[in-house]
Amino acid sequence: MTNTLPDIERKVLRIYVNESLHGRQPTLKQLSTYTGKSEDDLKGIVKSLMEKGHLVVRDGKVERIVENPVKF
Repeated sequence: MTNTLPDIERKVLRIYVNESLHGRQPTLKQLSTYTGKSEDDLKGIVKSLMEKGHLVVRDGKVERIVENPVKF
């Protein structure tokens, strides 16, 4: 079973990874600037990444980034 993401989800995930290396979390406005997508589109993309287990959010902040989540 392959765990492939659409290009835009993979791009947003990489942005989160890269920003986290500097101790930051990107805002929707920053994501919009980096990707060219609207903030409304990005809300859906981030929600999809959360549902797929790639982003773990607690209290409105990304707590953990999982590039290859394991499904049982």
